[in-house]
Amino acid sequence: MRRWDGGDLIAKKRQERELGIKDDDTLSPNATIEEIGLAAMKGISKLLSDDIPNSRLEREMGVNNQPVSLQEIDSLMGMLSSPELKPTHI
Repeated sequence: MRRWDGGDLIAKKRQERELGIKDDDTLSPNATIEEIGLAAMKGISKLLSDDIPNSRLEREMGVNNQPVSLQEIDSLMGMLSSPELKPTHI
């Protein structure tokens, strides 16, 4: 098993909502094929220019994609089965 830390996405979305920041990547249900294509190209461009290079850098720096010990997995299983753990919603 390998560790991947993507940050707290739920907290980020909540903070953006509180600050009034809208998600520009959301298409309307009536989007045209051109709008869908432009959104896809924007997503691909972001992956190539930001996400992939950042992922490589995080892996090289030892931040992500690192082995996880059996003790850590056991502790995580214990935490997840704890009755005090309460799920949150976006």
